[in-house]
Amino acid sequence: MEKPKFYRNSCEYILDLLKLLDLRIHRYIVLEDIKETNLNPFKGLTISEKEVENILEENNLKENKSTRIDKKIHKLTLDIDTKLLETKYRNIVLNFEKVWEIFNLDHIEKELLLIGICVEIDPKYEKIFGYIQDNINKKRPSMDIALKLINLDPMERLKFMNKTKDNSLFKLFILSEERPHRGETFLGSELIIHDRIIDYILENDKIDSEIEDFVLLYGKDRSLIESSSQEQNLQMINGAVNNFILDEINDSQNLFVYVHGPKGVGKKYLVRAYCSRIRKDLIIGDIKMAMESDVCLKEFVKGVIREGILRDGAIGFDNFHILNDVDNKEIAIKDFFKMMEYVLEPIFILSEDKYIQNKYFSENSVIVIPMKRPTYEERKEIWSIYSRLYNIEGLHISELATKFNFTPMEIRDSIKGIKSKFLTSIDRHSAIYKSCYEQVNNKLTEKAIKVNVTYEWNQLILPPEEKKLLIDACNQVKNRYEVYDKWGFGKKVAYGKGLSIICAGPPGTGKTMSAQVMANELNLELYRIDLSQMVSKYVGETEKNLHMIFEEASLSNAILFFDEGDALFGKRSDVKSSNDRYANIQTSYLLQKMEEYEGITMVTTNFLKNIDKAFLRRINFIVNFPFPDSESRKNIWEIMMPDSAPVDEDIDYDFLANTFEVAGGNIKNIIVYGAFLASSERENISMKHIIHAAKYELQKMDKLLLKEDLGEYRYLLDMN
Repeated sequence: MEKPKFYRNSCEYILDLLKLLDLRIHRYIVLEDIKETNLNPFKGLTISEKEVENILEENNLKENKSTRIDKKIHKLTLDIDTKLLETKYRNIVLNFEKVWEIFNLDHIEKELLLIGICVEIDPKYEKIFGYIQDNINKKRPSMDIALKLINLDPMERLKFMNKTKDNSLFKLFILSEERPHRGETFLGSELIIHDRIIDYILENDKIDSEIEDFVLLYGKDRSLIESSSQEQNLQMINGAVNNFILDEINDSQNLFVYVHGPKGVGKKYLVRAYCSRIRKDLIIGDIKMAMESDVCLKEFVKGVIREGILRDGAIGFDNFHILNDVDNKEIAIKDFFKMMEYVLEPIFILSEDKYIQNKYFSENSVIVIPMKRPTYEERKEIWSIYSRLYNIEGLHISELATKFNFTPMEIRDSIKGIKSKFLTSIDRHSAIYKSCYEQVNNKLTEKAIKVNVTYEWNQLILPPEEKKLLIDACNQVKNRYEVYDKWGFGKKVAYGKGLSIICAGPPGTGKTMSAQVMANELNLELYRIDLSQMVSKYVGETEKNLHMIFEEASLSNAILFFDEGDALFGKRSDVKSSNDRYANIQTSYLLQKMEEYEGITMVTTNFLKNIDKAFLRRINFIVNFPFPDSESRKNIWEIMMPDSAPVDEDIDYDFLANTFEVAGGNIKNIIVYGAFLASSERENISMKHIIHAAKYELQKMDKLLLKEDLGEYRYLLDMN
């Protein structure tokens, strides 16, 4: 069967190239007149000339060998070139040729590449190079031997050696471009081609094992769901790239596209969307993961660039800000930029830090793309996109977009969590919010206490007008979008959209309970902050604490419940010292953050009259929590007693409400203490237990409970 006059694959091509290499090795042996040495006594440990001749199938070395070999080389070269032309005509891609083209290698580099990979393809070359170098341990060719096999004249050899340090072959192909051993010369170093290049040439297209754990590869054919908010950024990138390509001045520069913003805001997604439009693969190296795994930064960057060039793809690096925090920062950044000269395409830099110019950036072209958390409209669109993608119906998208200031990644993960929870949860509403709160990774618990919410409106005993104020506040949160965005009030009220509430009243009157009721109604998290613990004597520390709280709370619009508001909101003091001035600054700062915050801020005070009226004018709602009257106390007694508790019929709620003039918090304490007394005696909760619990609660308040006060129940005080 006649052999085809073209190459069907890379293997057929490389086998012909190795035949050509065999001839060159043979010619070198003839020209150098290499003879067997006195190593003959160690037969078996060394390789004889005869053995090499058999390997190369050349058994008759005579005076005209060199000429005959040159003729064979010429004939085989012509045959290879002819088959290559036919191969290209048939649009068959040979990776060896492709490597040569995409890395812009010259003919010397191409020959070196072949010499470097031959040992990995056929073990016979280990014996051959051991023989040629007169050392059985040298199984790979030295640079000196490799250059001699190419048969360069002295001038070509010198020119090539002078440019090697700036040569992509030595930067990206050859292992350890620096001399691995002290004192080793360039010519004496071994020619070792990187495994990834060998795999690619042999059409084994897998990511380099040294970097595969730290990179993400996105194919150009991947269809992406694009939101309208991305369009402006995509146009900016496209315009910058086109201008850079057209500008001839940039021939010696790189174009860096620096995309910065908080984690999960969509930086990678934006770059993927751009690469999808221009039909390119994208490889992104994660600097943070690489540094955490103690990978050599320079080799990691080199590997990502090599992978990107081999795939003719776009190249990006995520978590660039990590380089600003490592030891030897300057060296790390220098190593990073050192490899960029081999990248002709735009290089995408993704960072959580804002762009700061350095000398490496200034030597190149940079386009900066800032990305922020999406607006309400953008969040709503993203929620809608992902709910359709994951086929989830029945979501109150406007409500979710209002309550959760999520990034696109957090919205996506919420939707995925909702889908999985719908399979196991009966309460779909609960599953939705549980999935959303799983995405909230704030640090509020460092400065605040998360409160578990259980109370509902029917458990909150307040005068109707005061309860109505709390309901109105909840409705403002629910209808925020309609009023501010749909009706256009947001343009009229550009500042101060935060919802602030002051809860004023004696201890135990329901201020904390009201916050729990509102959190339950709105499906929001509730965090309690003790203002007296937040205030610091150190300049700037109070503001720092408050900034962190509001910043973290904005992720989920959590309700912030500031207890002991009198610590900051007392009447404005006259400025007699720097301490007075600083106290006023702290108060103004808190009010400013309350107005900026789009969630609910609640502040408690025991004495409303002590709060400066100038501050009160900036508060949305002032809710008074009066000391409960007899009727209110009766309602509290009845509501606080659970339906499932074993209660005697003799509980006299009218008597308890009229006799014990205490607030709701004290009533709760009495009922709970009485329940434990009954449980320890294995009895139902009765008046006996309630009276004894009330006696103890009054003692805590420095009040005495006399028998005369108990009327018909006076005998219970004598019972243990």
